[in-house]
Amino acid sequence: MFCCCASDAAPTEVLAPDEPAAQLPVPEAKAAVETDASNWAPGGGPMTFHITIEKTTDLIGLDVAAIGQNLRVKRISSGLVQKWNEQHPDRAVRPDDLIVEVNGTRGGGPEAPAGEAHLPLLHAIQGSQGLDIGFYRHA
Repeated sequence: MFCCCASDAAPTEVLAPDEPAAQLPVPEAKAAVETDASNWAPGGGPMTFHITIEKTTDLIGLDVAAIGQNLRVKRISSGLVQKWNEQHPDRAVRPDDLIVEVNGTRGGGPEAPAGEAHLPLLHAIQGSQGLDIGFYRHA
């Protein structure tokens, strides 16, 4: 499991799949989040949506695991995403949602070395103050 989202001030830690996840500190984000309502299908089939977070001093609050070129949300803990979920219960990020894009960056695709296709997403999260995170949810 990977612990997503550290600031430049904290060391980055990537855990092996069988190791327990640890939260890394990241700047707090304002709870300003947006969704693309045109792709929202409550109770329906697959959908995509975006949230926008401006980091300040809080944790982002996502534990993720690499799934090919994407990141699967394993757990939502105390932090910015949880705050957003509380403010938007009908559009909450959930475990098993896939992070497919961060600030226009997608995973490395099939040409990426084995086990590294998800790294562009992690780098985009760690290297940006403002985050536009694109999610995909299965039906």
